[in-house]
Amino acid sequence: VCPGAKLTVSELAELGNKNCTVIEGSLELNVDPGSGSGVISPLESVVQITGSLLVSNLEEVIDSLGQILPNLAVIRSQPAFGTPHGVFGLYVYRNSHLRSIGLRSLTHILGNSRVLLWDNMALMFGSSTVDWVRLTQGNSPLTNDRGGGLCNKSLCRGSCWEENVCQQILPDDCYAVDKNGDCSCHSECLSKCYGPSARDCLACRHFYYNGSCVLTCPHGTYEHASWRCVDVCPDREMIVAPHVRKTRPTAVFNGACVDECPLNFTMDMETRTCIPCRDTCEKSKSRCGGGVVVRSLKDAEQFYGCKHVQGSLTISVFFRDAREYELLKMYLGGIERVDDYVEVNGCTGIQSLNFLQNLTRIEGINPWKAPNFYYGLVVTNNHNLRYLSWDRQKNLTLGAGINLKVLVMQNPWLCFNDLEQLRRDLRWTVHDWNNGYRGTCHPIDLNASISHAVDCRNMQWDPVPETMQQHLIGYNLLWTSFDFKGDDFAFSEDEEFDEQNPGSCTSLMWKFESMDNRTEACLAAMVKPWTTVAVQIRARFSQPNMGARTKVMVVHGKNLGEWNLMITVSWQGIM
Repeated sequence: VCPGAKLTVSELAELGNKNCTVIEGSLELNVDPGSGSGVISPLESVVQITGSLLVSNLEEVIDSLGQILPNLAVIRSQPAFGTPHGVFGLYVYRNSHLRSIGLRSLTHILGNSRVLLWDNMALMFGSSTVDWVRLTQGNSPLTNDRGGGLCNKSLCRGSCWEENVCQQILPDDCYAVDKNGDCSCHSECLSKCYGPSARDCLACRHFYYNGSCVLTCPHGTYEHASWRCVDVCPDREMIVAPHVRKTRPTAVFNGACVDECPLNFTMDMETRTCIPCRDTCEKSKSRCGGGVVVRSLKDAEQFYGCKHVQGSLTISVFFRDAREYELLKMYLGGIERVDDYVEVNGCTGIQSLNFLQNLTRIEGINPWKAPNFYYGLVVTNNHNLRYLSWDRQKNLTLGAGINLKVLVMQNPWLCFNDLEQLRRDLRWTVHDWNNGYRGTCHPIDLNASISHAVDCRNMQWDPVPETMQQHLIGYNLLWTSFDFKGDDFAFSEDEEFDEQNPGSCTSLMWKFESMDNRTEACLAAMVKPWTTVAVQIRARFSQPNMGARTKVMVVHGKNLGEWNLMITVSWQGIM
């Protein structure tokens, strides 16, 4: 048994050498920051993952997950990977060269979880060729992948992992099959068996104990990780420094091993059990357990009043409005110290890290690992993140024991200058890739006006300053139209324009037209009777830290007669 891990592809060999058959926890795989393709070391012995399997951003490294996990049979989803769109046992996201899922031995995804296959643009076999409903016992997948692969009908009845690799579908009311595909296994077996007894199972339906599959844990033993029975709850293992490990005690609560006692209970260190608190031992909650992934406000609420997180803190949330952000700030805003690392990953709706307003120290006892580097702060894949700064940023320190660094990667709107400020003010070592490719920070304002000619509604704007002219590529005219809104219509500053993906993640479909180096444009084709049009000019530069734009101008077209169109113009805020 090996503990769950977050690994890069180059670290697979180390795990593979341990010959684990079960990964206890979740397995997360991603590409080494800044690396290219490399030799794949498959985890051939792994047949079961008790948590979830997450695979993201592998780029050109692999074309099939079967290359890594050829014998994986069961994903238990305890815990499942939770998002605003549901809980997932298998989460495969943004792997540009992945051609097939290829998990040819997989027969069960448990825990009432789903499968997500998203933005894997080369995926041919998986989204439509695999019967995910049978694999998950009734849950359809969430996918936007194009599919297009076809199973070899002469070999496969209906579903396949690859063209000539059929998916094994177990008969109804059958949980495991023998080598001949017959349902002759013991009732406690799961997926496959090698004989008729409960000791011949590849995996267990309920619990594993002393070499056999059992329905419930025997008296005097405890449920551990939702899949096996133990006589004594094992300590939680942590990496203190390279090749140096330490352990943290766990406790028994309601017949199961837990890392932290629940609210209003505390750990009795002598008996290693959770006992009711006396007076206010838990209500003050100056310390709280880490190793938590905050995916919702409910997850964040447990940190309310907490000052010291004893472990890691991962934040991966989706917010729809400012009220939810303020609640997150209330729940997490009291945290002053984190023992392991802080990871902000895949958040939507967060524009800064100010919700960690009182964070002053990250120790890095068990840091976020990458080949040859250890990170205390990791900020990746946050679509709306503009600024890293928070109220007490200049007082934030990183533990110095193992030379902690900061990783900032794939935050498309992140202000370029913010990274430089981290290096300058905090003297941090910041590794960054692919940040700020969709927007610029602190752009200068350009003045603009719209005049009313007979045949054209002419928009003019000031050129960029001479100091920026040598880096100017040209100007873009951005515009969008909708039904007439009235003269008091206020354009929302939240309606972002993504030049690489117009219309994505917005409620309005923006259009844009290159103006080259011109400083005027005719709007006649855009403004129709009884329509409202929002327009803006943005300059494009060869330098990523440069930006210039006009304010958004809202143009209203009112039909006063068959041939007469009146235009009214109003200014709105910067977009």
